[in-house]
Amino acid sequence: MLTVTDIGDSWEKQNLGMNHGHDLLILKLEANPSPKPTLILISGLKANSFGPVEINLRFAEFLLSAYPKQSDVRYLIDHFAVHFLFVANPDGRTKAESQADGTGDTWTITWAKNTNPSGCASDDGGVALEHNFAYQWNNLPTDPCAADYPGSQAFSEPETQAIRDYLQGLVQTNPNNHLLINLESYKDFILNPYLYSKTHKPTRYEDYQVLANKLAYGQEALPLEYNNTALTEQFGTLIDYTEAELGLTAIQYRLGSEMGGGNVSRCAYFEKVLVEPALQSLLRALKTLPEPLEYGAGPEIHNLSVNLNFNESLIEISGQLDAHNYYHHTNRTTSISALRYSIDLPPWYPDAEENLIDFERDLEYPGLADFFFQLDMNTINPEGATIYFQGEAEDCTNGYKRKGFVEMVTIKLPNPELNLYLPLISTSR
Repeated sequence: MLTVTDIGDSWEKQNLGMNHGHDLLILKLEANPSPKPTLILISGLKANSFGPVEINLRFAEFLLSAYPKQSDVRYLIDHFAVHFLFVANPDGRTKAESQADGTGDTWTITWAKNTNPSGCASDDGGVALEHNFAYQWNNLPTDPCAADYPGSQAFSEPETQAIRDYLQGLVQTNPNNHLLINLESYKDFILNPYLYSKTHKPTRYEDYQVLANKLAYGQEALPLEYNNTALTEQFGTLIDYTEAELGLTAIQYRLGSEMGGGNVSRCAYFEKVLVEPALQSLLRALKTLPEPLEYGAGPEIHNLSVNLNFNESLIEISGQLDAHNYYHHTNRTTSISALRYSIDLPPWYPDAEENLIDFERDLEYPGLADFFFQLDMNTINPEGATIYFQGEAEDCTNGYKRKGFVEMVTIKLPNPELNLYLPLISTSR
């Protein structure tokens, strides 16, 4: 399920020789390697963004441990891929780690750039990799000693070149819908393109806002609109480049507050406040595949329950539909409009046969609904079958209908012709 790919070298390895610097490594997690929709998680562009790197790693560990135990995770890993770039700025990370003085004071760890001197006469030389991508790159400030120096030109650094080449190769060889999330630190925002402008919005801006609200559910990070006064323009960013030049859905997820330690989160704050909500957010991001800008707007399915009624040869399945799992609703009012199931193929497969299920919509909150349905045991393979479910919600303001997350249950029926009787084993000595 795991492969590691070397996508390029850091500045020190490229310029100082093989005994210096680091490789940039992509960890790929997928059950059946093939071209498929992919969640791309990139962290550590800012050298002192320690928390996002750790959350990225823990999400990989969570998926691996949950795969044999949780049906939703098994479905996701069986049908999609997750690519992790944990440390996108390894030279800078090493320098940032050297600033830790052992006291727990996070504000002493200030190094965020790579280690390319770029002509700086002091030890402050380096390039801010988060501003070195091509789309709307800006050459200011021109001082290579500045903390936010964007490089001599777009893609001047081997680290950003490696990320560019990897993403271009993915798009060329795997023409599916992908979702890229750039995990950054500080400010507690979830942002969508375009970060360089307060007037330029992506074509599907409203869908982006819904997705950002979906990912922000249950946590303190705010999904901000493009013209929010709390935002300052950022030039040459990874997500602007990814959306504008590669056509991929891209989100910047900035974790952690000033009170929690700024760019370097304090350990207690990290463990008690950030980790679990962030992992749930990334799991929701993975569940938006293969249609990130659609499935983020549809309902979730909760509390799936299965009962095997052998007296009547029926499989009884119940659950709830919930279209309210957002940080806030913007201007949307949604109503559950459909629920479907398919057998052995996820509903987004071209050959999947979808069947409607009746549901009972909540009279006060039309974005909530309960369902119960029965399936004849004789209609499924006795050796087992996987049943996939997907709800749909209608936006009451514009009539648009959006499908939601896919959930699944696996049914295995006992063989009625096989009756085994085990001898009684005495427990006496």
